[in-house]
Amino acid sequence: MDEYSIHLKRQGFDLLEDIGSGLSGKTKKAKQSSLERFVAVKFFDSVLNRNNSDLKKKFKRESFILAEVQHPAIPYVITHGEVKCEHNSVPYIVMEYIDGTNLEDHVQKHGVIEHRQVITALLPK
Repeated sequence: MDEYSIHLKRQGFDLLEDIGSGLSGKTKKAKQSSLERFVAVKFFDSVLNRNNSDLKKKFKRESFILAEVQHPAIPYVITHGEVKCEHNSVPYIVMEYIDGTNLEDHVQKHGVIEHRQVITALLPK
């Protein structure tokens, strides 16, 4: 992840620890030096998904979709870009860091969330 660290350091972000992973990639906590705040940086896993160009396109679209959504439970996008590596480029999204439990941990601890709980959580307050 050295290339990622170097690229993001130039952009003003210091990568810290891993905070999650999923089907398309990994998310790391980072510090935005200019504003002295924590952010989340989501990277597309180009090794795991090297033969899945559709998933890479969806990942790239995610930043535009998230930029249109405004909800307290959904992180807002700060910026996005690509890290140029030796054989490819790796897209990333820098977004608001929300301290708390992720959905997977919540479901493991409390069980499946009922539909009305989801709807209540998503409705504007």
